[in-house]
Amino acid sequence: MRSTKTVPKTETPIKNWDIAQLAAKERNPNLGNNFVHSLRTKSETRKAWSEWLHSLARWTLAATLTFKRFHIAETINQEILNETLRHVLRRIDYSCFGRSRVRRGEYVASFVLSDWGTYGSSPHAHLALAQPENIKYEHLAGFVKEAAAQTHWIDKQSAVVPYRSKGWSEYVVAHGPENLILPLLRPDKKFIESRSSNSTE
Repeated sequence: MRSTKTVPKTETPIKNWDIAQLAAKERNPNLGNNFVHSLRTKSETRKAWSEWLHSLARWTLAATLTFKRFHIAETINQEILNETLRHVLRRIDYSCFGRSRVRRGEYVASFVLSDWGTYGSSPHAHLALAQPENIKYEHLAGFVKEAAAQTHWIDKQSAVVPYRSKGWSEYVVAHGPENLILPLLRPDKKFIESRSSNSTE
């Protein structure tokens, strides 16, 4: 009998396919009860992940942030990378909504995957963001660039572009959906609810 596994609460990439699939099912029950056992290959898993991530919001912005390997006497690691990204997203939240609304639970929908490059020496992260209502794309892009520029671990070699299709999610998931940082996965709940209501009509 297959043992039940729980999703770890630490901000580390998921390194086990079964746990990743369980996490996806937990965060989106609409995937169905057979999701965990239905994916037999990594290519099927990656395709399902990219389609699922694409469905979580009306994504409008894609970014790749590169990280410095060293800062003063400290060497970057996964924990530092995750905490830096959490800090960047919080800065973007504050710029879009203000601190009081963020404290009440508002956020900019996002998903984030980390990547260390072929030889583990090129730390960077891929992000997708959904611009909130009443926030122009140009303003959101500016908030992302500003948050990155004010974060000492992030290098200047970063890119912010429009998210034009699910090709972006397919591209980043191709590096390995196990690199998805689950605590930074923040779907647009209203968007998902509207899709669900439309599908039942």
